[in-house]
Amino acid sequence: MDDATDIALVVNELLQNTFKHAFNNRGFGRVGVTVLKRPLYSELIVSDDGEGFDCDKADRADEGFGRRIAENIVKQKLKGQILYLSDSTGTSVVFTFRCIENNTI
Repeated sequence: MDDATDIALVVNELLQNTFKHAFNNRGFGRVGVTVLKRPLYSELIVSDDGEGFDCDKADRADEGFGRRIAENIVKQKLKGQILYLSDSTGTSVVFTFRCIENNTI
């Protein structure tokens, strides 16, 4: 149950950042959430077709704190990894985490 809560917190943060930043110059866009279940780990992808951002600029004033919290949850609590891919055609955030007992996720 703790893992599910942590995953939900990370997805919520990523979606909030998407809706807050991705579509600033237009009133519409596409957002996707994909879960891929692997034998030893699961992969979750939150993507959009928004304006993108500079992935190396971790201290962006209006999203830096939430981003750091999401990264800490993935790395420390879920023992996973997180990767940001972004350019002018959109952003994808991919995070992997170990599979939960009994293959429930």
